[in-house]
Amino acid sequence: METKSSSSDHLAKLKNLLEFLISNLSLLQQQVEQIRKLLQQAEELFRGSLELKNLPELRDFDSLLIYFKNGLEQIDTYLEKTASEPFKTRLQEIYEFLAQKITVSPRTNKILLIEDDPLTARLITHYLKDLKVEITTFTEAEAGLDYLKSDLPDLILLDLILPGMDGFQFLNEVKKDQHIQKIPVIIMSSISGEKEILKALELGAADYITKPFSPRIVNAKIKHYLNFQ
Repeated sequence: METKSSSSDHLAKLKNLLEFLISNLSLLQQQVEQIRKLLQQAEELFRGSLELKNLPELRDFDSLLIYFKNGLEQIDTYLEKTASEPFKTRLQEIYEFLAQKITVSPRTNKILLIEDDPLTARLITHYLKDLKVEITTFTEAEAGLDYLKSDLPDLILLDLILPGMDGFQFLNEVKKDQHIQKIPVIIMSSISGEKEILKALELGAADYITKPFSPRIVNAKIKHYLNFQ
């Protein structure tokens, strides 16, 4: 027999899945439009170049383009249905029903920490041990971006010097994505130059803390951005 607790968990999970479904449908529409533009550019380049057309390795490229365009048309048909008012209205009604049914419990704030130095990551986690926060840590910016595709933290703590993609590049990627650009990003870096600090703030960082950190300052700033009372 299903318990009241498990039933509530299922409602909460379905609500969260529905929330991601609604937001990702909008994202899918943007991606399809971007793919269409890229496909058009490839088509114009290939069909306008005799040199490319005469390459044996590309002899089936034209048929591949047609296949790709047919696939996009099918996706377009699907997206037109999901973008219709009755469909969107019904999804919203279900979402609101689930939201009302769920018993609201104190929410744990989520923090995404991107820091490649294990000692620094442990220190930051230690500074925040008295706060009710869930910290997810990655050592590379690329892994952090992948995480943001499936979960949305309340705050991002970001080092600038990282292997591969650096903190500036990560920040730029976050701030141009409408689904995650509102998440506050606090830079936590040993770089203390005015030029770098200004660059980070201009790219959209909410705040900047230089190493070595003051535990009380780190705590106070994070409480502020998480709206702790």
